[in-house]
Amino acid sequence: PRGPVVALADEATSSDGDVIILAVKLLGLGPVVGRRTWGGVVGTIGRHALGDGTQVQIPTTASWFVEGYGYGVENHGV
Repeated sequence: PRGPVVALADEATSSDGDVIILAVKLLGLGPVVGRRTWGGVVGTIGRHALGDGTQVQIPTTASWFVEGYGYGVENHGV
């Protein structure tokens, strides 16, 4: 970064937003201000049609973080 960095988060921040907020925190790039993110970092790929016409998504990817976070960001947030 060329100048000061401040990360802004709120309860609607999810997915890559959770990852970016945690990266800013772990790398010490600047302060994180706002509210805890909602912790939706497990990803899905595609949708699968069911016989009754509805669809289902299956979790397929997860993020693991260092420094004691592990998979703990999911459903907890940053």
